[in-house]
Amino acid sequence: MTGQDAVNTAKAFNDRLNFDGVVLTKLDGDTRGGAALSIKYVVQKPIKFVSRGEKWTP
Repeated sequence: MTGQDAVNTAKAFNDRLNFDGVVLTKLDGDTRGGAALSIKYVVQKPIKFVSRGEKWTP
């Protein structure tokens, strides 16, 4: 998910489950970076883990 869809989903989960933090995967684009900031602001929870994408290079 990107952009507003990710924010809406995180808010819906938080409203029902009151989770402790956010895990973001495939944070490899500008839209997803903006979504990360928006999610942090909207749900007021820390981002606990961030992954860069599907391909991993050491």
